Amino acid sequence: VPSRNWRNNSEPRFNASKARERGHAVRRLPAGDSIVELNPFRVLIVDDSALFRRLVEKAFGRIGGVEIAGTAADGKQALALAQRLRPHLITLDMEIPPPSGIEVLRELRTWPDKTAVLVLSAMTRQGGKLTMEALEAGALSFITKPEGPDPEENLQR
Repeated sequence: VPSRNWRNNSEPRFNASKARERGHAVRRLPAGDSIVELNPFRVLIVDDSALFRRLVEKAFGRIGGVEIAGTAADGKQALALAQRLRPHLITLDMEIPPPSGIEVLRELRTWPDKTAVLVLSAMTRQGGKLTMEALEAGALSFITKPEGPDPEENLQR
């Protein structure tokens, strides 16, 4: 990952250790230089609804450079997969089987690797308190789940 020495505005310096820490592959070229092979942006989807997991997966599938690292239906699976897969982003429903979404979020914030968390929940529209609690616990932002019977229409929203 390049870094810039801002004091003298010199050319960016390559930091292979930081690139590896962030999950990128680093290769040595024959001339002795190193290059970083950027891996796709990995997303972990956490929701107890199989239908909603598929909708979120389909929505992210439309974005180039994004890979669905995994999906989880409950908090226990979410924490295990987050630790193993080290995604860049976790979409997290607040109403999931134990541990709850807010408990998962709080646990993730104790880990050294601060993965971005986007809260997706039907509760957030009516439950402003829960939304504020999630944001205070470290969620990047929140999106209210779309309502309605048509999954394709929901995906468009």
